Amino acid sequence: MNQIRISVLLAVLCLLASKIIQAQDYKQNAICVDGSSTLCSTLPVDLPDLKVRLGYNPDTNVAEPGDYVAQINFDYFAWQMFVALNWPADSQGQPSTTSTITSDTTSPRVWEYYKSVSDVYGGNDAPAKCDRGSNRLLVTKTSKISTNSFIEPFTSWPLIDSAGNFVVYDIRLNEVEANYILGGNSKGIDLSTKSGQEKFDQAWDFPTGQAPDKPGAMEIKTAWRVFPQGADSSGFFTLPGMIEVDASNSASGESLCLDVTLGLVGMHIMQKISNPEKFSDYWVWATFEHKFNAPYAEGTTPSQVNDQATASGIEPLSSCPRPKISSRSWSFFNSDCTAPDICKPNLPPAKPKGNYLWQATAPFAKLYLIDNAYGTQVTRCWAIYETALTVTKQFQTAMGTSLWTNYQLVGAQWAQNGSEGAPSIVPFSAPYYLTNTTLETYLQINEIGLKPHLGPAPGSCIACHNMATDTAKNPSDFSFLSGYAK
Repeated sequence: MNQIRISVLLAVLCLLASKIIQAQDYKQNAICVDGSSTLCSTLPVDLPDLKVRLGYNPDTNVAEPGDYVAQINFDYFAWQMFVALNWPADSQGQPSTTSTITSDTTSPRVWEYYKSVSDVYGGNDAPAKCDRGSNRLLVTKTSKISTNSFIEPFTSWPLIDSAGNFVVYDIRLNEVEANYILGGNSKGIDLSTKSGQEKFDQAWDFPTGQAPDKPGAMEIKTAWRVFPQGADSSGFFTLPGMIEVDASNSASGESLCLDVTLGLVGMHIMQKISNPEKFSDYWVWATFEHKFNAPYAEGTTPSQVNDQATASGIEPLSSCPRPKISSRSWSFFNSDCTAPDICKPNLPPAKPKGNYLWQATAPFAKLYLIDNAYGTQVTRCWAIYETALTVTKQFQTAMGTSLWTNYQLVGAQWAQNGSEGAPSIVPFSAPYYLTNTTLETYLQINEIGLKPHLGPAPGSCIACHNMATDTAKNPSDFSFLSGYAK
């Protein structure tokens, strides 16, 4: 019996030792993917040599070695993507070799040269009515199916900031994904059209990343605060933008061309990887926010898969109550809005009989303000994961006094092909929940969010995108963009 106990103890010690070695020696756990401690423009494309045991417990603790080691690997990967994509670019869209992300905050970013949805799925937008001029981002709402919008995905509601302006969104695809859609797939079929998708008649399978420098398919979605001329946008990464509002979305009944400054408040990044092999089918999902977007809900705790959590089970919270004290100036919360019946957190603005309408001057969402004064009252339903906070601190230190220190990783999600004892078609996500308050404001909780029958984790990127199909009902490899085909 003693010999058995000694054998078990040795096995446990070996397992812990292997995890500690993995945490210390995995090369990509650094500010730069090459293992150095300096911010760099190198885009991580895979996690070679990373070993993750099957049947892992996707915890996010950092107090002692455990399965969090694998989680923190993906958190580093997420931050490295964020830095590389937001690196200033030269005129060809390549990372600048003469400036850095911290020294140059005005030049176009690398991701700005990625394909827009209109570039790939043509025919969704009406002809531009506005003179884009020198503006770098054209945000339009010109047809029933728009590639850029002010309506949050999977809802019929907009998000309104504390100044009374709508948040707007942009979507980009890298060349790898665009090429696959436009004919670079196994059948050589153009999947940007409904007829092409019907002819393809099989599940999509985007290319995966291969180290050291061959990226997999990537999608990027950004959320932006609208700053009218003269408004204070300090502390945000900003770029000049033009918002084109169709007459059907204008309070005056006439189309609008709004010349504004856009401030980054949220960013989703998804990239398909090859390694670890058992996890390669489900991409890596990373989401970032400006740290002054919204406060934590009262009583918020970490994900249940964490020693500090007080909740139990695997269901999201049923509500996200207002914090008792929150005097900070937030982009999407105002502590002066206290009326219990109308200032509830994470509730959408009143739905009009027709479209939501823009004013010609700020505040652009004037018709939908709470008590004629306040925007959407947002609270964060889940505390940011410990591993994400740990890695964010390292990158914020590297950013110095740059405006980029105002951005934080909410989390990085990954999955294996089913868990032990579960059907292989069910993604086993780690962490279980991941939502962005600017992109999934209304999907954080059960009251309005995705229902359990749509997936094992309503507040989950992977569980949601696992339902994605093209217009011919072929599984579209976690990309909902296939629905833009005409």
